[in-house]
Amino acid sequence: MFELYHLRSTRASEEATAHIGTGLRLEMLMRQGMRAEFERAVEVDPTFAYGYAALAALDVVFGRDPRGHLDAASQHAERASTEEQATLALVQACASGPPDRRYDDARKYLVEYPLDLVAVIIAVASVNRGVRGPQAAVDLLEQLAAAHAGHWWVKGVLATYLVDVRRIRDAWRLAQEALAMEPAAWHGAHAMAHVTYTTDDHTVGADWLRAWRAAHRPVAYANAHLAWHEALGRIATGDIEKARDVMLGALSERSPEPEHDSIEFGTAGWLCLAEGDAGLAKELSQRVRSNPAGLIRLVSPMRTVAAGMLFAGAGMRAEIGQLDRLAAAAPTPVYAEVVRPLLAACEGMVDGDPAAVAASLQGVGPESIARLGGSVTEQDVVERCLLFALQSAVARQT
Repeated sequence: MFELYHLRSTRASEEATAHIGTGLRLEMLMRQGMRAEFERAVEVDPTFAYGYAALAALDVVFGRDPRGHLDAASQHAERASTEEQATLALVQACASGPPDRRYDDARKYLVEYPLDLVAVIIAVASVNRGVRGPQAAVDLLEQLAAAHAGHWWVKGVLATYLVDVRRIRDAWRLAQEALAMEPAAWHGAHAMAHVTYTTDDHTVGADWLRAWRAAHRPVAYANAHLAWHEALGRIATGDIEKARDVMLGALSERSPEPEHDSIEFGTAGWLCLAEGDAGLAKELSQRVRSNPAGLIRLVSPMRTVAAGMLFAGAGMRAEIGQLDRLAAAAPTPVYAEVVRPLLAACEGMVDGDPAAVAASLQGVGPESIARLGGSVTEQDVVERCLLFALQSAVARQT
């Protein structure tokens, strides 16, 4: 897979293509540095159209303006191979079309070019669980599995989605295979976290995750997310102090960040509070109060709700209102139909008004929570947090 077969006809220098390969491997291991490696690729070969297209793809996926990189790629497209030109055309289509069409464009493209790893990243990143459901990702990854000869990265990513469609045994098998092939395979470890949570093997899962994190030392979001899974296991077994300490240890200098770890810290803070431990919530409240503006953005439906939870934990009703105004103006219906009622529940929690919380949650069932996106585990945790919001409001009133 790392032979980069999609670039077998490239005219780019070996050094430039090596940077692309290094960047892709970093991404597969959930290590930081993919963008920096892609930037080095075009620095050492300024005529590398695929390198510019890859940077534009990251711009599209992460909400940046891709026009500069697309213009550079277009300037050098004549020198590019047919495969590289196809990548550029895909990224141009994804940049100019509506976000909901990216998955369809990428999946259709991957039928002809299944080994284009930049296209695989676009496709996987474009699976909106809230719209398509996890089966769309399973269909895509099973389509790619044969072409990638059972590579550990594809197996690990596929295993995680298989849990959400209740193919637990297949998920466990693929996660084990991925980790046997590459012990540092983050997605394999992530899939194991989902398997053990779903099967209620909480002690086994939490202990295993602790050992894996100690051995492979993930960083930033990759660490915070697996720490969150470990904390969920500790909470499920009643070890709230250990859950709190796991999450405190996963805080980065910039946590909580809306694009990266707001869901993990927002929900963990509430769940620990629900069990009588305010240590994590207090630390998060101090951080949120010091930089509230950073959370007032519509990164995604699920992360907007997480930001509301963080503000509620800090007693910051006005900031929840600012989020609500942004959600009211959002063009996507899920913000008005699901996100705004959940933000209203956060306001009711701050006010200690159980009637307001209950009224806000009226009609917001599991199907509505699924529209937020995120994994089944994340949806389950949000449901538990909403119950806590109601309980907390009642407790404050009495």
